Amino acid sequence: MKMRIPPRNAVNGAFTLMELLVAISIVILLVVVLSPSAINGMREAESVKCIANLRQLGSAITTYTAEKGVFPPGGWIGGIPWVTETFPYTGNRSDVYFCPAGGKRGPNGEWAWNTFPAPAQKILYSMHYAYNAMLNGDGSPVPSGPRSPQGVRSLSHLPMVIDVVWQNNFYAFDGVFPREPTPKSGSSFATRHMNLGHVLWGDGSVTASSTQTLYDLQRQVGLMEFFRGDY
Repeated sequence: MKMRIPPRNAVNGAFTLMELLVAISIVILLVVVLSPSAINGMREAESVKCIANLRQLGSAITTYTAEKGVFPPGGWIGGIPWVTETFPYTGNRSDVYFCPAGGKRGPNGEWAWNTFPAPAQKILYSMHYAYNAMLNGDGSPVPSGPRSPQGVRSLSHLPMVIDVVWQNNFYAFDGVFPREPTPKSGSSFATRHMNLGHVLWGDGSVTASSTQTLYDLQRQVGLMEFFRGDY
């Protein structure tokens, strides 16, 4: 009886070198083609989550203002009061104070200190969202802004919370919307959502804007007028 010898490439079901190279090439091609789509999808998801966060913060601020008759306090006295004051109105959700594309660390990668009383103590100093510190004043030498919505000419023109590099309050004198491409401070506007940043306005709306657009608007209407919604 003659022994039947199987073809060489069928022994143990092994791949030939050529088949292996073809398979590797296909995998590499798929990675190259799909990676940009995956990255863009992730960035879009982060942008959607950021907008949802800001809308929830807007709802919390509006509810607080309706009950108290004044805006949450800005600035630094007693920690970060706008967060402490609005935290219960978010359903005690600390996650809405963090931009998903910003991380939770300071400019040098450090964990920042914590000045919040319980139960807001899980919220870190470096939040990547900043509140208009001119609202309701804070006892600083910076001229205070309106204490209540009645003191604002147009709530839809009042920047209330914005995407920033790593701070949690912004003042009119911080260079919030710098002309330079590189932000000058932690409270500089951050365009981390596909070259746009988000702004929560006093009427609860959220828009995506470029730094240049907001800088031009600020110059057009006046510095203090812009930060007070007085135009």
